[in-house]
Amino acid sequence: MGRCRPGTLIYLAALKSVPEDLYEAAELDGAGWLTKMNQITLKYLKPLLVINLVGAVIGAFQASQNILVLTGGGPNFKTQTFALEIFMQAFFFMKFGYATALAWIMGALMIGFTVWQLRILRQVEFRRANVD
Repeated sequence: MGRCRPGTLIYLAALKSVPEDLYEAAELDGAGWLTKMNQITLKYLKPLLVINLVGAVIGAFQASQNILVLTGGGPNFKTQTFALEIFMQAFFFMKFGYATALAWIMGALMIGFTVWQLRILRQVEFRRANVD
């Protein structure tokens, strides 16, 4: 058996928490696999997907150290990130005002993502998976 990532185990546990009788009822109603995926599976995985999305966005904002060391934002700005742009504007080009404005925008985006996540998670009911 091959190695799996920890995120894979979390998604597998979340999929195990979806009641099988919902799939059976949807199948009796004539729902196809796409309808079952949208109406049942994604609704149960929504909290996990939102948490992982926000974590990935925050991780992308923090990835600038590795990118600076490995590529410096190049070639041709293909690996440039928002946080790396702020750092380069401030400390390479000495444009502190512009870098501060970019940092405020990045902070507002992070706050916006957090508020969006909290609004979605406020409506969610967390349950423990029943694994037999």
